[in-house]
Amino acid sequence: AWAQKYEEDLLQDESKVSEEPFENLESLLNALEPTYAANQDRFRALMEAMKREQDVYPYNFDKGPHMMLPHLAKLKALSQRARQRLIFEAYRRDAMTSFQTMQDMVVVHRTGMSDIMISRLVELANWSSGLACLVAVQNQHLWSDEQWRWLEQTLSEIQFEASIPKVMDMERAFMSPWLKDLADKDIFSLIVWLKTLDRGIIRRPLGGGWRRLARGMVGVLVNAHTQALYIKQLRLLYGSYDQLEMEAENILNQFKDLPWSNLEAHLPDYDGREFGLLSPMLTPALRVYERFYKGQLMVEMAKASVSLERFYLKHGRYPEQLEHLVPEFCDVMPQDPMSSQSFHYRRLGSDGFELYSVGWNGKDEGGFPGLLPVHWRDRSWNYEDEPDDVLWRVEGREETFPVVLREPEDDEDESSMMQDIEMMKRYGLLPEGFDDWEEDDLEEEN
Repeated sequence: AWAQKYEEDLLQDESKVSEEPFENLESLLNALEPTYAANQDRFRALMEAMKREQDVYPYNFDKGPHMMLPHLAKLKALSQRARQRLIFEAYRRDAMTSFQTMQDMVVVHRTGMSDIMISRLVELANWSSGLACLVAVQNQHLWSDEQWRWLEQTLSEIQFEASIPKVMDMERAFMSPWLKDLADKDIFSLIVWLKTLDRGIIRRPLGGGWRRLARGMVGVLVNAHTQALYIKQLRLLYGSYDQLEMEAENILNQFKDLPWSNLEAHLPDYDGREFGLLSPMLTPALRVYERFYKGQLMVEMAKASVSLERFYLKHGRYPEQLEHLVPEFCDVMPQDPMSSQSFHYRRLGSDGFELYSVGWNGKDEGGFPGLLPVHWRDRSWNYEDEPDDVLWRVEGREETFPVVLREPEDDEDESSMMQDIEMMKRYGLLPEGFDDWEEDDLEEEN
């Protein structure tokens, strides 16, 4: 309710920052100050609302996927606002306020999340982007050892990959009964909904003639026959969920010991068509295991960077090697789960460092993240011909301004866009009027 109340004001308060390069960091911060100040009271009000434990989100399971509509988009927007504030406060060297914003961000990331797939994906995206903002704080060396230890404890409680089997259970728990109940009431409406899932773009529902036929005597006979066929397909769908749950458990057990970069090679072949008509429509979006492991990789890198920052606070410099963190700042040397070996590390002067993982291809490429667009790498992990190291770089006093931002590419990957549309469509998150689009219009709209 708070988010909806202030949404229009927030849009109006966005500062029109000049596209010309700024002379220095101070001039950039001065240009951003009006937006920061205008949103201060509203941000605090939102955070106070989120901390009221007596308020419970009114889930309505009868609505199936659409019960997820209101709060996820708002949480994602609020997380983005918190990230912007954290970076601004870090470069303004406001230690206490930036730490409070980090605590607020953790509240946002933990609020309203369940084991439903779309919830976990939003949570993963929020945490990954939020943790990347810590680099700004580390460049300024703002926080105390106590504050870093608080964050260290918070990060130690996160195990994204452990939630994969729970996600499978929850998807089955809330999708299957809703599908069955809808079929008992109006099988024709269900067929229309399923048909939209099977197409690349939502189409218009059945016309008036079909609806009149459905209400007539022929419709009664067809409805009964279709319901019997559908119940059979529903049983096959249950078998598909059983298979996916078993696969998820196996993956979790295997990759406690195996390097995560081998994930693709160990995924079993899965053809949803052997489980009837419903499985190919409803289950492919569940096999996004790499996103959970990628999110956890970000957490592991953040934990290692926290240990490095605590070392810096005590010694006034970063260590020459990661081994020097043990045992005072961490029990064991930080491990890169992608290779099951230690992270690669090098010190940059006295107040900077590079920490990097070998990424999905398992190869050490010197910390170079590669040139492939991020949305391609997300869906083409283990892409052997391209570097894909994951880099955490703190430059400290060597950081220079102004920073030139890269313009977005015009040729965004269409297959990536289509997968995002499928996920949004699955949970009723497509914008109003999207059902009027045709597949031929996609390239023009893109």
